[in-house]
Parts: sequence; structure tokens; C-alpha cells
Amino acid sequence: MKIVRFDPNRLFNQEWSTYLSFLVKAIQQTGAEKLNLLPLLALLETISAQADEALEFIRKSEYTRLCDEADEKRDRIIAAVYNLVRSFLHDEDTDMREAANTLMVVLDHYRGMANEGRNQQSGRVIDFVQELQDNHAERIGKLEGLERRIHQLSAANDAYIRLQDDRTFATAEKTQLRMVAVRREGNRIIRSLWDMTDIMQLTASTPDIETFAAQLNVANQNERTRIAARQGRKK
Repeated sequence: MKIVRFDPNRLFNQEWSTYLSFLVKAIQQTGAEKLNLLPLLALLETISAQADEALEFIRKSEYTRLCDEADEKRDRIIAAVYNLVRSFLHDEDTDMREAANTLMVVLDHYRGMANEGRNQQSGRVIDFVQELQDNHAERIGKLEGLERRIHQLSAANDAYIRLQDDRTFATAEKTQLRMVAVRREGNRIIRSLWDMTDIMQLTASTPDIETFAAQLNVANQNERTRIAARQGRKK
């Protein structure tokens, strides 16, 4: 049973840290001695602790606070756009009602974008605003307040993107770079674990090793599915 692989670089920082914690707990649950993974377990525990520390720095940084606020603002405006259009779905004015129903088709196509990863959301908002402005300007004009909301959403999204690109926040930059270094070393250890598990299954298989390999495959397949779904939404 060859170990399922995925690209750890495609996980977000918190997802990557959670996967690392899973590996440590899975090895400890069976017993590192039984799995011949004592040296790797020590390395994984060290990297996991470093990742937790780096993430805590990132969470507490001023840069992160500003990004969180900017992301929350555009999420609120997205909800406001949906609610405004819905409010016209049963309007007595036929033109307004028809405009709202047509626009809801577009909104439904982009439903859930506020729940996507932040970078993916930035691109989706750009596409969403452009489609509305390019193809539905007349309908937007029929719904009072909608054009203003769309401009607000575009401005909030631009502000978030500028924050992501801003490198004046020295503390945030240092902590992000630290996480990059932690992940680089961690990815090397993760891949070594996968390789070693494959080798042990071929040369020194035991029920404990087979059980561990099965657990690993379930977790790795879940990560593959998560990454594929994310890429699918982006496309």
C-alpha cells in the first residue's frame, strides 16, 4: 500500500501546522519504537513547536490585524450586496424585480466566495465586480444603492490586496520568513517519513506499520482532496 502523496507547499500555514500535529500524534499513538521512527518523531516534534511559535507571532502582528480587518470588511460588503439584491426580488416594480432576478443568477454563481482562502477570494471578487460592471450595468442602475455597494466592495478588495503586497511591516515580514524556513525543513522531514513508511512496508512490515500507513493514507487523501477543491474553485 504505497503512501498517497500531496504537495505540502499548497497547504496554508495553519493547515500545514495541523497536518504536522497529526503526524506527531499518529506516531505517538502507535509508538515510535514500533514504527522505527524515533529519530523522525523527535524532528517532527521540534518542527511542530517551531511552527506553532511562528504562527503565534504572525497572528499577533500588526500586519495580520490589519489584514483581518480588511478581509472582514469586504466579507460584510459581499453580504450587503447579496441582501440588497434579494430585497428587490419581489418588488412591485417589474423592471426592478426582473433586474434583481437576473442579477441573482450572477450572485449565485459566485456564492461562497467569502468563505474561500483569502488570496483566492481576492481574485474572485475582481472577477465578480468585473462581470457585473461589464455585463449588467443597466440592471445595476435600476436597483437603488447597488452601484455604490459594488464600488465599496471593489475598493475594499483593492485595499486588502495592497496590504498583502505591502512590505513596510517589518515584524510581519520577519515572522513570515521564519515560517517559510520552518516549512522548508518540515517538508523535507514529511517526505522522508512518507519514503520511510513505504520502505518499511516493503522490507519490515508489521500490523502496527500497516495500520499507521493506512492512517497516513486517509489523512493524505483528505489533503489532496482539499487542495484539488481549492484549485477547482480558483479555476
